Amino acid sequence: MKRHIPSLASIVDGTARAGRALDVCVVTSEFLGPIKNGGIATATSGLIEQLVSDGHRVTVLYTLVERGAPVVVERDWDYWVRVAAESGVTLAFIPHEGSYRAWRQKSWLVKEFLGAYAFDLVYFNEHHGSGYYALAAKRAGLAPFAEQLHCVVTHGSIEWVYEYNDQYVQRASDLEIMAFERRSVEWADVVIGPSRYLLAEYEKYGWALPEQTFNQPYALIRGEAVIGDRPVKIDELVFFGRLEARKGLWLFCDTMDRLGEKLRGKTVTFLGRMTNVGGTASGALILARARRWHCRVRLLTDYDQTKALAYLKEEGRLAIMPSLSDNSPCVVYECMENGIPFLTTRGSGADELVSAATAEKIMFDVSIESLAERLESVLAHGAAYGAPGFDPEQNLKTWSAWHAEIANDPLRYVAHPPLSMLPAANSSKSLLILIIDDGQIPLGLFADNLARSVESFGSMARIIILSGRKPVLSAFLSPPDGPAGEDVWQVVSVLGPEQRVEALGTIAAAELVFCVDMEYELRPHFFWAAINLLGSGHASVVSCICATTQEGSEELTVADLPHGDAPAIGILGRSTSSNICAFSSSAIGDVLEASDLVDDELGTYVGTLSIGHTLFIGARKRGQSFLLVPMIGGKTVWPGWVSKRPTNSYREKKRTARDLNLLPSFYPNGAPWLALSSFGSYLEEHGLPQFSGTVSLDDAHPLVSPETKRLPLLAAALGRPELALQLASGPDFARESTEQIIETAEGAIRFRKSFDIAGVLRSERIWAVGPDLSAVGPSDTTAATGRDQIAEMLGNILVEAPPNLVDERPEPIPDRIAGAVRVYVGAARVDTDSGWITPLATSTATTPHLLIIDIPVAGHKMLEARLVGEGPTHALPVVIRVIDQSTGLDVSSSKMDVSTETAYTTLHVPLGRIHANIAVAVEFAVASGATTRADFAKYRFSRLRIS
Repeated sequence: MKRHIPSLASIVDGTARAGRALDVCVVTSEFLGPIKNGGIATATSGLIEQLVSDGHRVTVLYTLVERGAPVVVERDWDYWVRVAAESGVTLAFIPHEGSYRAWRQKSWLVKEFLGAYAFDLVYFNEHHGSGYYALAAKRAGLAPFAEQLHCVVTHGSIEWVYEYNDQYVQRASDLEIMAFERRSVEWADVVIGPSRYLLAEYEKYGWALPEQTFNQPYALIRGEAVIGDRPVKIDELVFFGRLEARKGLWLFCDTMDRLGEKLRGKTVTFLGRMTNVGGTASGALILARARRWHCRVRLLTDYDQTKALAYLKEEGRLAIMPSLSDNSPCVVYECMENGIPFLTTRGSGADELVSAATAEKIMFDVSIESLAERLESVLAHGAAYGAPGFDPEQNLKTWSAWHAEIANDPLRYVAHPPLSMLPAANSSKSLLILIIDDGQIPLGLFADNLARSVESFGSMARIIILSGRKPVLSAFLSPPDGPAGEDVWQVVSVLGPEQRVEALGTIAAAELVFCVDMEYELRPHFFWAAINLLGSGHASVVSCICATTQEGSEELTVADLPHGDAPAIGILGRSTSSNICAFSSSAIGDVLEASDLVDDELGTYVGTLSIGHTLFIGARKRGQSFLLVPMIGGKTVWPGWVSKRPTNSYREKKRTARDLNLLPSFYPNGAPWLALSSFGSYLEEHGLPQFSGTVSLDDAHPLVSPETKRLPLLAAALGRPELALQLASGPDFARESTEQIIETAEGAIRFRKSFDIAGVLRSERIWAVGPDLSAVGPSDTTAATGRDQIAEMLGNILVEAPPNLVDERPEPIPDRIAGAVRVYVGAARVDTDSGWITPLATSTATTPHLLIIDIPVAGHKMLEARLVGEGPTHALPVVIRVIDQSTGLDVSSSKMDVSTETAYTTLHVPLGRIHANIAVAVEFAVASGATTRADFAKYRFSRLRIS
């Protein structure tokens, strides 16, 4: 049964007035000012404005920080600090020295900041998971987090964005941020979602929404525009939003293709930030798509919110937001508030914003047909305005009442209150401290740490050292004379690897166990916190953060942040816990075996990281609670012997994958060319793509030149002078002269190289796909040489043909072009003397085929392909396809049914829309009853020309 999410208005007293001002921290990576536009920035700024207008004290903690400096699009940080102070807001930023995607480090710094202040209320976005460690601290009952109300406002997680952008997980950090965002929602005291749609999407992913989850529109729309009921004549269609797939960019472009002549005399504008699509800027792909449209095209990618809205307010402009899926789109709020005619899609969050009376006129289904039909009507009869389906004034009052209730009763909505800290002396639990020695720690460091452990915990816990150097340590701990050594021996014993069964029995007999790598000193405050959490049943396994310090210094540095309860990261070898963990006897069960304690290859006990990870996975499987307590619970002296033991062995990764039901590969069935990147790296400085296909171009070609930075010149370099002139006539490109554009376009033609790619079939760059290595080689005899042995070693994987299986021939095309191209062959033979391709009989499921990949075509105009077949009348039908490697989609294809002894097929493929690499695929259909090579025709390219 689908869960009903109540509105925030339904649970607050709309007449409540705050008895005092709240101290509020808004943690965010975006707000208007440093960031010029965007949904999160707009919504967060609306929340800040509402808090300030209600008289609360607001601190904004900015998390978009790299290399120690906050990212600011315009002005500088000090300017925005002054502007914020004028409105009563304090700006701060985390001192992050790392990169943009260092999610753990950023979240830790957020937790450190919040721990230094006594905020009543903290707002997090789930986006980027910045609240992960602070929320973990709240779950562990740590002050001041447990006394704060932690509220998460949902804007759109990376998991959701990737689904509707049709993006793949590309980095380990992608899994990391997905886990952090999910836990931020699940662990919050309160979740406020502006749309029930997105909350339902999260539940579909398996997220466990907190009991206190509410729906309420963003604190936006502070005054409705006066709108009329007469249709508005439209001359310009404006795509309004980020230029990405989820926002409906390609749906919009496909619809422009469909409208054809109906666009003549009109203007189509793209108003929004560019994104990276397959390694290139979405703006460059729009340029390619727009070449066939019968209209003027504008790209306005750098407007801030004020400038964008002013542009849309101009007469004759229609804002179009064709999102495939959206949360609570701020662009819809903005259009309704500013009296801008607009169209948007049904089926997601926008449905909850627009009144039923206006929805019929301004909403359409997510399809080309529906949008095209609505636009045809608009262009013929005019556009309509939209009105909100909620009372904007009452919405702001609800937000004010919500904050008033928190001010009057701060702990009313706190779902994770502080845990009472029980003194260890009152605990009847039997305690055991395991100290694990990897054999590399100097005895001096070991003695210092052990002495402190005995002094701090020896009267309460039994201490056992697990070590492969038992004789040395036993002698060290029990000197022949001296009472100090005898006292230590009374509470400390050593077990060697051969005593693993006894060690496991000792562990199982204790009620609470601490596990500490020898180089780390266990700190008392984590000791007490762990006893409290384990003894009270709040967790079965706990871990902490470990730090290093310079010798003679008290300053602590965190070298590695454990992921905690983010299980998918464990398969990648990332640390789940740290070098110190604690667990109750209930956590052991059948999870920890004697064999798990010792690495037989090294002859030593495994480290705490491995034991903690094993227990964490076991707790997950049994539904028990694992808590990462984000406090520094252990320290070591740097460079004093941070553990060098393996932290996550291959065996442990396999077990993690098995226990969590994870697939062994992200892309188990991808074709070879799909796994390759068709675009080069992104030019961050200029926001334009670096085309990998330029390898085929002359060094003087303008597409290769570093001077081609701005969009008009880029369009000209791609052979689109008419579009370049349109772009140059816009206000943002007034500096570009007609002469520059014409010169660039002429250079694109003058320095374009033509070449016949078929020459690669007479080279050594021929690879085989699959176990049938007879597909490679100029003759049956040479192909059979070593075939069985190679197949046995490599199995069904991609292998390069051994050099002795092909003849060396001079390259018929330029070396740098030939060097970029690969040929893959399956169940077929290529004669490198003549270039003839012969499909082979095969007992496997492999279809005879040939793939020529990574053909560079940036800046080229046309591909001409002519495939000739010769053979008996019942020879194989063949299909030739040309594929855009950036999308994996067919650009063109042709089928040749060979019914005579000689046949051919020809393709002429325009390349103006492709700006990187293409692949050419030749696929054969095995004829029924064909069992010998004599049954088959042979084929060759008489031309495969790029011009």
